Amino acid sequence: MEILLQLIYSGIALGMIYAVIAFGYQLTFQTSDTLNFGQGDALMLGAMVGLTLVNMGVNYWLMLPLVIVFGLLQGGFVERIGVRPAIKIKSEFGWIMSTIALGIIFKNVAENIWGR
Repeated sequence: MEILLQLIYSGIALGMIYAVIAFGYQLTFQTSDTLNFGQGDALMLGAMVGLTLVNMGVNYWLMLPLVIVFGLLQGGFVERIGVRPAIKIKSEFGWIMSTIALGIIFKNVAENIWGR
């Protein structure tokens, strides 16, 4: 019975994660008519920064606004480096390719800092 409850809770948690991911893709698509394929990697980088702050002994309630500020700065970086140049060339595929490239960059940054 205990295993069944654990499976139910795990399924609900995983379903909620999938719902948040789907909401992010849908929100991005509705506002810009393109998909941001680097979105998951950007979220991962913010989560790793938050985990590092907590491991360094930073209070959880202080870590949350710091990670939000990091996310805002990261979003500004993505907009300046990846989105704005792709909008200038008026190519939908350029925007998609730039978000994929930035996702790869974020993944490599996390791998170099935190390892595999």
